[in-house]
Amino acid sequence: MRGYVYALVVASGVIAVPAIAQDSYPDIRGTWKGDVQAVSVDEGQPDARPTFGTYAAAIEIAEQQDRRFAGDFSFGKSDSRAIVGVFTEPDRILWSEPGGFAHGKVIDDNVIEVCYVRSTEFDQVASCERYQRQK
Repeated sequence: MRGYVYALVVASGVIAVPAIAQDSYPDIRGTWKGDVQAVSVDEGQPDARPTFGTYAAAIEIAEQQDRRFAGDFSFGKSDSRAIVGVFTEPDRILWSEPGGFAHGKVIDDNVIEVCYVRSTEFDQVASCERYQRQK
C-alpha cells in the first residue's frame, strides 16, 4: 500500500509541475514613451568627462509571443534601433539592441521602468527611464 501511495504522490507532482512552470506574461505590445536620464563618457575625446543628459524616447513593441518580444527603441529625431527581448519573470524584462542591453520591470499595465548599459572601446553609457503606455 505504501508503494501505491508513493507512486500516486510522485505522479501528482509530475502532473502539477507543468502547470506551475507556465507563467503568465503581460501583453506589452504598443507604444511607450518616456524621458531617458543618461550619463555617458566619449572615450575618443581628450580628457573625457561625463556628460549628463535627458532625452525623449519611445519604445514600439510590435510583436510578442509568450515571454518573447520584439520592436524598436528610438530617441531623438533620427536614432532608432531594433530590440529583441524576453521576460525573465512575469514582471521583469531583459532586451538586447545592437549597442547594449536593458533590464527592467513592468510596474503596472501602463508603466515600465528600464535601465540600459552600453560599454565599447569608444564610449560608455548608463541610463534609467520610466515609460508610459500611449493609448
